[in-house]
Formats: sequence, structure tokens, C-alpha cells
Amino acid sequence: MSSIFYNSKEEIRTRMLRNAMDFWGNTNVNDMDPLVKLLIEALSTEIFNVSNDVKNLENRVLNKISRILASDYLTSALPAHAVLKGHPIESGEVLGTNNHFFYRKPNANEGSKQKQDDTDIFFSPVGNIKVYDAGIRYTASGRYLYEHNDGSHKTVLLNAQQSAGNEPNTLWLGIECSQNLTDLRDLSLFFEWPDYTTSDDLYTLLSVVKCYTNDNKDLELLNGLKYQDEQAKENRPVFYEQNIINLLTRDIKEYYSKRFITLTDDQLADVSAMKAAYPQVFTGMFNAADLARLKPCVWLKLTFPAAMPAAAIDELQLSLNCFPVVNRRLYEQKYRLKDTNNIIPIKPANSELFLSVNNLFDDKNTHYSEIPYTQADHNYEGSYSIRNGGAERFDSRNAHQLIEYLFELLRDEKAAFASYGSDFLSSMLKTLEQNLALIERKSRVTKDKAGAFNYLIIKPANKATMLYLQYWTTLADAANNIRRGSKVQQFEMLKLRDESLRLMTTTTGGRNSLGATERIQAYKYGLTTKDRIVTQADLISFCYYELGNKINDVKIGKGVVVSQNPKEGFQKTVDIYLKPVDNLRLSAEEWDTLLDLLKTKLINRSVINSHYRFFLN
Repeated sequence: MSSIFYNSKEEIRTRMLRNAMDFWGNTNVNDMDPLVKLLIEALSTEIFNVSNDVKNLENRVLNKISRILASDYLTSALPAHAVLKGHPIESGEVLGTNNHFFYRKPNANEGSKQKQDDTDIFFSPVGNIKVYDAGIRYTASGRYLYEHNDGSHKTVLLNAQQSAGNEPNTLWLGIECSQNLTDLRDLSLFFEWPDYTTSDDLYTLLSVVKCYTNDNKDLELLNGLKYQDEQAKENRPVFYEQNIINLLTRDIKEYYSKRFITLTDDQLADVSAMKAAYPQVFTGMFNAADLARLKPCVWLKLTFPAAMPAAAIDELQLSLNCFPVVNRRLYEQKYRLKDTNNIIPIKPANSELFLSVNNLFDDKNTHYSEIPYTQADHNYEGSYSIRNGGAERFDSRNAHQLIEYLFELLRDEKAAFASYGSDFLSSMLKTLEQNLALIERKSRVTKDKAGAFNYLIIKPANKATMLYLQYWTTLADAANNIRRGSKVQQFEMLKLRDESLRLMTTTTGGRNSLGATERIQAYKYGLTTKDRIVTQADLISFCYYELGNKINDVKIGKGVVVSQNPKEGFQKTVDIYLKPVDNLRLSAEEWDTLLDLLKTKLINRSVINSHYRFFLN
């Protein structure tokens, strides 16, 4: 049927003329009645329109099904993220997820001089993190000792004497602490190579870095950051993995964890006795008079594996008090409950997208929990479910369209409504239409705000009368590409020094809610994999879901690579070959960031401990 029915209008017209000529026995099309040709022309146009509707029927039905059945965490907006640096005012501060920072993005319209037109892009830490009133004052590698000032800038302070220098693959750190700071446990080091052409392998080597004190005592390290609010897996709630914000922060934490090392050793509980002007090994390397000018610091020695190039150690930039942040903003609202309605609409501000519910409780101090897969009429008391649109009405017709449909129905089916009195019904409907017009004019309903709202379907407990809601919103794609080094500000708090707040990486990872085509792919991926990668088909489906219209082909192969870890040999690899679309304009740096994010998410979802490599064809 498809090979015959789905044709152009000319082909349909030609086929109908040929059948008519065969029926009447004509051999020349010009001998046919012009009226017949005109009727065939009109009929072919209508059949062509019907054929297009039939051809698109499958996509429309699948799109409708995917919109209803696709999991919210697969189709929701993704917030942008980056690493932020901030120096505390006190000796130590714990930054929570409710602490906000914002970057003021200038308006793109240069002709506008109104300050209120600027967009404030909000960020908050992905977890509770502790920062210290300490900073890296000195570093020493090779034959040079550097002094650090103003954050990332370093200058050569001392040169080693002839035939002297540090041990190979060694970096000394001089950490300057305030007088009131004595406990450096859980201090994190942020590693980056901003001016060095690096690959993911260098960050992988950080997992085998060792740290020693000034007197050569080994220190315990933790790869990644230590979050104060991190819950053990066995203590997490039942639906922890179905909460969108938990899934998003998990991916972001894993993405940045390889760039951090945390000092967890108890020897750092009191560093007062560890402060010194310089380590003893410096006496044979630098001039004694020059060393006497150094300020007392807590000196630590980092040793890198032999696979780490010496040039990479020289270009390494180390920072303290850095932590990942995500583009989100916390809103608080309160609602008065009614007996006739248990649906609460969530309407974010302009250009913002709903992300997740942070907390919901009532005036009886009952905290509500989410049950993501329970139907609305089976909710337990003290629970809620989130619905993305569809709660107000199943179709998209507004009230005026329904009234017009009733008018047409009255005119076409007068006999069916004769017993009710057609004149009475018509007058009532006209009155209703006028009232609807007044309501719309009062509420200023506009077409540009016709997008689907999010709703909370709740089951109140203990006869509550008030509900207090806290929810997250994000700017999604609009928060991408805020350049590294941009200044940010604190919002409604004063814990950090304003001059120290700046982004250490460019914001990335933001994505708007999926459209119709991407939603279908997300539905296929979620239906076949349940967000767990097992087979090659799951891997291919995951790549199409994450990259969307950026690629048009995925191929899977096998390979072998020499491990960068000195304790390992050859590693089997799963090689993924991606073919970008022809008109896509992404730089090599943007592709590296995109594939790095993709690899992190893939490892989190894969049940097989494989080493993945990505290649662009």
C-alpha cells in the first residue's frame, strides 16, 4: 500500500486519468471531457492531502504515546554546570545546596541601556561542600620555585643552583593558612591544565598520585570531592534513583570527580606544628638567603606516576576551595488547599524551566514524599506525583474552540437537541462565550505562554489547610558557554569574599526539554534499556538519545590500548565511532567536552566494567 498510496499529486492524477481512459476505451487524454479532467484534478488534490495525513499518522501516534509514557527524567531540561572558586571570610564555611550565586549576563541588545534587561543566571553547589581560609602560596617543580598570587597567576620566584633540582615527577605545595585555621581535613585540590593540550588520560593518572607531609609521612587521599551530605546507598530512600535532581547531580559529580583529590588523613587535624618556611630538601637546591624570605606554610609533596610528562607538571594549575555548581534556582511558594482540588500548578518565571521538587510540607509539619509511578487515584496520604502537562485536559483545544464545536453541533444536529430547546441552548452558550472572553481579557492569556505546565497531584494528610512548596528551576541551554574566569556574585548570603568568586571552567551541559523527535528517541531508549547499558544495541540507543541530531550514524568495535596506570598492562576497549551530521559546526574543544560528558554518563549507566573510547568519523 505504501508504494502506491504515497505519491506526488501528479502521479495520483496521471493514474486516475489512465484508469478513466481504460474504463471508457479512450486512447488520447485530450479526447476526454474537460469537466471530467477538472473533477479528477480536484479529486487528486484531496487524495494527495489524505495520503500525507496517512503517512504522518504513525509519527503523530508515536509522538503522542512518547509524550505520555516517556519518563520525565529522560525528557526534562538539563542544567548547565561548571566549577566555581570562592574564598571564605571565616576560617571555614560549609556551602549548602540552598546557597546561591549568580552571573549577570548582559543583554544581547546593545542599543538597550536598561540594567533590568540583563539576565541573572543562578548557580548552586551540587552538594554540601566545605571551604577553608587557605590558599596555595608556593609551588616547586623541576628547578623552579613559583609564587602564586591573585588566584591562578604564578611567577618564578627562585631558580635552583647548578646541577640541583626537585625529584622527577614531584611537585611541592606551600599552603598558606589563616591563624585561626588548624584543621585541614577534607581539603580538596582542583587540578587543571588550561594552557596545555591535554587528554582525558592525564586526569586518569591523578588516581595514582601520592601525597606526603614535609617529614615524608604518607597521607590518605580520596579521589574526587567529599560532600558533607552524601548518603550511603543502603540509607537512600526507595525512589532516590528516580528523582531527577539526584540523577543530574550524580552525573555532574562523576564528571568532575577525576579533577579533584581530597586530603582525608587525620594527621591534618592540627597543622600548627606542620607550618615551616620551607622543606629541608630546599636547602640543597636554593640559596639560603632567598629561602629565608619565604612565608611559613604547610608544605605537601605530590608524586606523580612516570607516565605524567614533566611539561604537564610544569603547566599544572592547582587551586583550593573549588567546587562544582549547577545552574538552578530555588523558589518557595505556598498554597491553600481546597477539598475539591488536589492539583497544584507550577508556573516558573519567563525563560525558566521546571527542574525538580526540593521539598513539600504542610502546616501540620508533614513532609510529603514523591511516588513517581503511582496513579493519581491511588496516591497514599502524604505523597505527591509530578505530571508534565496533561492534567488540565487531554487535548490541546481551548474553551473557545470547544464552544465553537458545540455551536456547530447544534446547527448540524438540531433534532438531537430538540427536546432541550435549541434557542435556549444557543443563548446560554453565547452568554458563556462572553464570560470566557472577559476571563481571558482579565488574565491576559497569550499564545506565547501556552506551553505545558507542571503539576503536583497530592494526597493531603492530617486535614492540612496550607502547603509549602520548594522547587528548582533552570535556564537549561541559555546558561551554556559562560566563559572561564567570569565573575559571579553571592545571592542573599555573605560567606565568601566577593573578589574571589570566579568560574574555573566554562559552563556546559545545558539542554532544553526534548522536542517531538528527540522525545520519541528517549521513549525508545527508556523502554528498551531502563537507563541501564548492557548490549551493543543499548549503547547505540544511548548515543542517539544523548547526542540527538548531532550524529547520523553509530558503529561499535573492539580494540586494545596500553593502560596509563603503571600497575596495569593492555586493556580491552569498546570503540564507539560516531559520524557527525554534515552541517554541524562544532569545534574540536566542544566535541571533546561533549564526548567527555557522554563517556561519564555511559560509565555510570553501564553494568559492564568496560573501557570506552570515542572516535569521530
